[in-house]
Amino acid sequence: MQKELETVFTQHPVRKHLFLDLFEQGKLNKEQVKAYFEQQYYLSVNFPSTIAAVYARVPDKYWKEKRHLIDLIDVEAWGSNSIKSHDTHFRNICHYLGIDMEKIRMEDSRPYTHNYVADRMDLYLHYPIETMLSAVAYNEKLFLHIIQKMYPGMNKIKGCENIPKEYFELHLKDEPYDFALFYELLNLTVENEQQVKNATQGVQKIMDFRNRFFDGLMQDIMHL
Repeated sequence: MQKELETVFTQHPVRKHLFLDLFEQGKLNKEQVKAYFEQQYYLSVNFPSTIAAVYARVPDKYWKEKRHLIDLIDVEAWGSNSIKSHDTHFRNICHYLGIDMEKIRMEDSRPYTHNYVADRMDLYLHYPIETMLSAVAYNEKLFLHIIQKMYPGMNKIKGCENIPKEYFELHLKDEPYDFALFYELLNLTVENEQQVKNATQGVQKIMDFRNRFFDGLMQDIMHL
């Protein structure tokens, strides 16, 4: 199964999306970076809900393995005062970029962001469990790739040289662990070739969703 899933992951065009390449090369401007993080906010605040969906759908006989999801929700859920919480470091980036957090909290996301969140939740709630688990696992692996592309680019973008780096460094450290957690649950639930095919579909879909998100974002920021 791993070979099939990795093939889809490594060959998907989202890994070389123009937005990520421009970010890595430092060819975006500060306003374009700001626009990205404004939309990433909506993806971030929704992410704990997707983990909750995973917890609810994994069979209770795997209570020992899925207990780790509670710890992950605690880190990812917004509103924690813990220094380990991801939203603390995301807020620091928003403050640096001049993003009004209260304003975007009360506003609607852009249509392409809305579609991404809706498609992701539909995938996690209504598709076969192996499709859901492969999607959430490779969502983590893809986000690691995204951070790896963004991290070196920050120092090259005028006005972003001193952006707080903890958010990026935390994800570089945490994403491999998170991927392994979801992949372990996937291994527990896949028992036949049809489920392997379903799992492969999950990787394809979650990466397609992110690709469409970046397509919409690129169109949105061209004029900035």
